[in-house]
Amino acid sequence: MRILKVIDLSAPIEHDGVVWPGSPAPQIHKIYIGPPTGTVEVVTFHTHTGTHMDAPLHMLENGVPIDRIPVASFLGDGTVVNLSYKKPKELIVPEDLEKHGSKVKKGDIVFIYTGWCNKMGFTREYMYEFPGLTEGAAKWFVEKGVKGIGIDALGIDPYVEPSTRSAHETLMKANIWNVETLVNLDALLNKDRWFFIVLPIKLAGCGGAEARAIAVDLVE
Repeated sequence: MRILKVIDLSAPIEHDGVVWPGSPAPQIHKIYIGPPTGTVEVVTFHTHTGTHMDAPLHMLENGVPIDRIPVASFLGDGTVVNLSYKKPKELIVPEDLEKHGSKVKKGDIVFIYTGWCNKMGFTREYMYEFPGLTEGAAKWFVEKGVKGIGIDALGIDPYVEPSTRSAHETLMKANIWNVETLVNLDALLNKDRWFFIVLPIKLAGCGGAEARAIAVDLVE
């Protein structure tokens, strides 16, 4: 196999950057700059900051923590579904996904492009009005037998009051991980199949962790 292209799908973690509403913003402070010690920073953020993976423990009381998810599940073939036509607050339903059903194979990693990564900022639209999955849409992925999904918004469940986590719970009960706040998915729309790698930090006993996600274009 030969690598033609590698695309970074991870959002940078920035000081006072955007996070889920009500969560503490990341803090990055330099404590040493230059020689003789070198440049060193102290970084403080919660485990669901920036591009991150949710472990079953995030929503399920007895769920598996991030460090115990089999590492082999973090990489594999997959595809992107383009749902950029979804409007603010519009839900993602099974009918949206079924339009792309022929592209999704058992064992795939599937990323959802809504276009919300291009709206990133401290705005109501980005933080509160992103399209989220219904429970039925989550069940669609379970029935397809995928091993992981991702989205370019702050969450896979919509932001509503009272809060819902039905998509998270449906996927996690089926041992399907999810990654949120992806970027650059629009750069993947020119072909159907990619090789994805999503590597979360190995934080012992945690319900999630920041992750570096990439897409690799491979040819034989």
